[in-house]
Amino acid sequence: MESRANKSNPPPTVRNMAEETAKASHAPATQIEGAVGKDESQPKSTQPPPISTSAVMQTDETTLKNQKLVEEFQYLLEKSQSLFAGLRDLPPTGSNRQWKPYFEKTFEVYTKLWKFQQIHRAILEDKNYYGLKRWEIGEIASKIGQLYYHYYLRTSETNYLNEASVFYQAIHDRQYFKDILDVRNSALMIKKMRYYARFIVVCLLLNNNDDIRHLISELEALVDEYVKTFKPGDANEWHMVIEEITTFMDAEKKLIPINADKKPVQVAHRLPAHVKSSKDKQTTPKLRLQEAILVGNYQHQIKFSELTLDMYRMLQSLEKEPTSNRSGSTTTAVPTPSSEADAEKKDAPSSSKVQKLDEQSTVKSTPSAAQTTTVPVTGATAGNGTVQERMAKRVNPHKYLLHRPTLSQLMVYISTAFKDISDTSAMFIYLSADGMSKREDTTNPAAVTEGEKAMKHLGYSAGITTSQRKTNDKGVVDGVNSTGVAGGLYPGDLIPFTRKPMFLIVDSNNSLAFKDMVNVFDQPFMAILSPIEYPSSVQDKSEIGSLFTLFLHAPLLGFCAVSDIGNLEQTVWNQCVVRVNEIEAKITDLLYAHHEIDPSVLRFMQDDFLRSFIVRTVLCTVILRCHLSFKEEKSYPATHPPLPQDVLSSSEVIMMLRDLTVLADVTTYFSFPASYLNTAVAPSEP
Repeated sequence: MESRANKSNPPPTVRNMAEETAKASHAPATQIEGAVGKDESQPKSTQPPPISTSAVMQTDETTLKNQKLVEEFQYLLEKSQSLFAGLRDLPPTGSNRQWKPYFEKTFEVYTKLWKFQQIHRAILEDKNYYGLKRWEIGEIASKIGQLYYHYYLRTSETNYLNEASVFYQAIHDRQYFKDILDVRNSALMIKKMRYYARFIVVCLLLNNNDDIRHLISELEALVDEYVKTFKPGDANEWHMVIEEITTFMDAEKKLIPINADKKPVQVAHRLPAHVKSSKDKQTTPKLRLQEAILVGNYQHQIKFSELTLDMYRMLQSLEKEPTSNRSGSTTTAVPTPSSEADAEKKDAPSSSKVQKLDEQSTVKSTPSAAQTTTVPVTGATAGNGTVQERMAKRVNPHKYLLHRPTLSQLMVYISTAFKDISDTSAMFIYLSADGMSKREDTTNPAAVTEGEKAMKHLGYSAGITTSQRKTNDKGVVDGVNSTGVAGGLYPGDLIPFTRKPMFLIVDSNNSLAFKDMVNVFDQPFMAILSPIEYPSSVQDKSEIGSLFTLFLHAPLLGFCAVSDIGNLEQTVWNQCVVRVNEIEAKITDLLYAHHEIDPSVLRFMQDDFLRSFIVRTVLCTVILRCHLSFKEEKSYPATHPPLPQDVLSSSEVIMMLRDLTVLADVTTYFSFPASYLNTAVAPSEP
């Protein structure tokens, strides 16, 4: 806990308070009005009448009571800070049995701390007792926001992002950190700037773009003031934070069409909360995606807070829309800051003005992708039926987000995910990385040795780069891509983990290296591979991210990107959304109806997320094959096992795509057989 020794009015101890009260009973005081006087013939006494013993005792009792409240607050504050610091020591991998109890305990203490300071705010703000500052209240709220955010990272439950946003927004609205600059303390300024950076990350994941723009502007002003006032050594780092998030938002903005009001159209970044059940007819238990590993290892790509554009899009593609929004939260494990309007009055608030905790418990159980996890009560879980009903709704897979990992780090996370998945679950691996060239000499086939042929057969002839930690002259560890033979990730490295169902997406200029992975263990396996080369007309991935990942994330945005659609009315956009949904539904029906489709594909289509990736891969392939700029096979996606060609060339799907180009007025970018040119477009209602 931060010492209060430096305060201008340090709080007295219980013993000192008692001593000061006792001395006051013998000190001079003003004559009490109405007191009985002595005979006027005698000199007037300068001593006041004695103070009653009951008054002294009452003062002592009040003082001691208030001091005990302060001591209890200090205890809760110290305990909360200790528990929060311990979160750093929790292993990033492993089952919830390792980290869940610690999170429960931390939430419980912060629940007590937050409610305690709400009830006793007036006493705690009294400089004679503690002198609680507004920034200290803000720091507690910020810690609670961080708790919810980290719980989201552990569970992938998007409703906890909403809860984090509630506390961050309250800090902003109530201006808890407003007076920090007046203190002239650089450490407090850093706290405030870090709060802004964390709030921006949460808003980014919730797609609150308007909030982000305002927060960036305020953070930029803060950084300028910080640099001007303190001349710090980390000025460049903070300017880099501003540059990264600004560049990140600009890249996202480029891809979203704007309407006549110069506002971006509304884009759905996550799957709907309620997806129609699959038409799978298999009698085996349905396969569910449980663990996901997202790797961003491109050396040159826009990022913010260790999150590249591609990782950001894929992360949201593996989540469903939250079942509540910020304004819809009802009950939280920690009383929400919205109950503080009365608590911030100078008079002592009554307990009736404080939002009460859930009467049952501080924590409740909601299911993870494959097991039950005890979590804090949120607006997403409270009042949503029984635990069993909530288990059915808890569908988001757990995710590991790895930015520029080394090979050893990546293998640790894959091993952990492999260990954690159940028999009816699948592991998802997304690799976004630069490719490594083939090891054999392809210019002289005769020079290829038997050993090199064996390496190719085993899946070690080509792969993708991983990061390599190197220490520079200043002793700082840098992450650079490893182009050495031993430092890359090869298809053969993943084969041991195909003992359980694996769904692989490789977005790389060497993705085809994973096309011929051998399914040794006869478990469901599928690899979706990006194009290895794009036409020159397509924007560089370092500016907008990968086009293929964009198609997997939001197919209509990918369609707009290859069609140069920058302006589109919201009504037209809504019609296009409906048409894309219809195309995806048709592709789904064709895949289920196909008699020769690989069993692995059908097995993975039992999961909502994996089915969407398979269907969107087909849609991407159809769009690119009909596009005038995409003429070579290397510019199309590939899959292993391959998807049926008659689905990829379905006349029904192509006709629906042609209707989409007419709606968007981009027919000149595409080439369709003559039989489709006279097809009328049926109007679609949003």
